[in-house]
Amino acid sequence: MSTNENKTTLAWQLAEYITAARPSDLPADVKHEATRSFVNWVGCALGGSQHPIARTAAEALCEFSGLPEATLIGAKRKVDLLTASLLNCVSSGAHAFDDTHADMVLHPVGPIAASLMALAERTPVSGADFLLAMVLGVEVESRLARAIVVPPAQCDVGWYLTGLTGGVGAAAAAGKILGLSAQQIVWACGIACGEGSGFRAQHGSMCSPLIPGHAGHTGLRAAFMAKRGFTSTPHHLEGARGFLDLYSTKSNPAAITDQLGSRYEIMRNTYKPYPCGIVIHPIIDACLDLRAKHGISHDNIARVSVRAHPVAVTLANTRHPADGMISKVSIHHWVAVSFIDGAAGIAQLDKVAVPAIVALRDRVDVVSDTTIAPDAADVVVELRDGAKWHCHIDHGIGSSDNPMTDRDLDRKFTNLAQGVIDDRASTELLAQCWKLGELADAGAIGRAAA
Repeated sequence: MSTNENKTTLAWQLAEYITAARPSDLPADVKHEATRSFVNWVGCALGGSQHPIARTAAEALCEFSGLPEATLIGAKRKVDLLTASLLNCVSSGAHAFDDTHADMVLHPVGPIAASLMALAERTPVSGADFLLAMVLGVEVESRLARAIVVPPAQCDVGWYLTGLTGGVGAAAAAGKILGLSAQQIVWACGIACGEGSGFRAQHGSMCSPLIPGHAGHTGLRAAFMAKRGFTSTPHHLEGARGFLDLYSTKSNPAAITDQLGSRYEIMRNTYKPYPCGIVIHPIIDACLDLRAKHGISHDNIARVSVRAHPVAVTLANTRHPADGMISKVSIHHWVAVSFIDGAAGIAQLDKVAVPAIVALRDRVDVVSDTTIAPDAADVVVELRDGAKWHCHIDHGIGSSDNPMTDRDLDRKFTNLAQGVIDDRASTELLAQCWKLGELADAGAIGRAAA
């Protein structure tokens, strides 16, 4: 393929956009949403750093770490950049509390922020440049996911999208900070493209947050390799047996470059009020609303009937989860704890064996309904005394049409930081995160999050 032909590929068009982008190009609302995404990510990484998933991964890998240049969030220790990018991303996803793109089940920020945070402790990076690189990484990651899963594209729901595209986004973001040329960006994204992985059969296990962690690790590694001249094919996206060909039954290549630079994917990012699969959130909203409005006692519940979007039923139709990892993808569990505890937080994750919760899960029926939107739910609770109550949620809390506010994100951050860092440090770190775009040294946040 000639050089001119190389420059017509989708990868080259993305690379030219990335190398030309400047912080001043970002509209104010995009900067603000990117900052919200970052605040959410740091909070999730702090809270998740104490989870057995994060601790087990650290115990397994830290003994092999190289130069101690990057902070492990919430752990008061440093490891090499690649290990930090993996482990901090694992921490941010450990409670399934991470961000989610509204148009697909994609958690875009984790692999990118973890890679950039590690890199920023070695390479001086201003907050403005960090924010730009993060936006660009989310742009690449999300557009690739859109091209294979959002109609008219079609993709097997079994693929873990963050695993397939997160590494490519991380490569693009790290490449921007490292000052790679357009050719090197193409190589970096191609290297990362070849290492995409993850499938839903591993959902509900320790592998769930490892998959995006692996993506962040491979993306950062790909950028370092491309900087040294390690090459890839220029047509890895649209070529025969390339990314679009292999991961979709019908792809939409136009989604990768359509309105590039004027429509930003991070504006469709959303944040979770509950530590579980986002497809369960409107169901929780409905159950909590019914309990609060009607003073329902779980002992009086004869049956709970849930109608949900087909994707919710496909991903989270687990009646009796075995542990707190599988409970993250159990509609039945969150219905039960919502009615019994009147809450749906981290404390409810591990209550899988509580007798009252087990018994109520058996009285929950879940039906797939194509007329229900992905961020909606319909719940009917029938009581033993004959009463019947109904709640329909049009847009769950945290969805793009009913987003968490900045104050909501503050509360989430503070709650997640409790027990990891002291209250004063938490307050100072939160303020620092909100001022990310103004910082002279973005790496200071990583060091403060130890």
